[in-house]
Amino acid sequence: MPELPEVETVRRTLAPVVEGRTVAGVSFAWPRTCAGDPRATEEGLRGQRIERLERYGKYLLFRLRRSGHESLLVVHLRMTGNLIVNGAPGEFTRASMSLDDGTAVVFQDVRKFGRWQWSERLPARLAALGPEPLEIGRDEFVA
Repeated sequence: MPELPEVETVRRTLAPVVEGRTVAGVSFAWPRTCAGDPRATEEGLRGQRIERLERYGKYLLFRLRRSGHESLLVVHLRMTGNLIVNGAPGEFTRASMSLDDGTAVVFQDVRKFGRWQWSERLPARLAALGPEPLEIGRDEFVA
């Protein structure tokens, strides 16, 4: 399973590529990758501008905006998931996102455990997580 430092590395690699871009399309090669209705998610993500890519614990949060309305794409890599910029679709491609500049972000996941969830707000399971480990101060650490 990718640990927190690996997820942060993915975020740092992807952020300069995706931030400020608009989602041209999303497709789920394996529909269960989508936590929710895959068709509604594909349609809902199209046209969204990616404002920021953040990491919250082991989750990647794509902060989105369209017509002044904010939403999130929450991605969890789980055990074997990986996001590859301009990767060729292959046997383990579970989802892909195309951007307005022609860039493709391909989600490869051998074990099929990874999930994408489009949401209006931070899902409850994430909101219940403790403090961000890389941002806590000494007082929080020893508490």
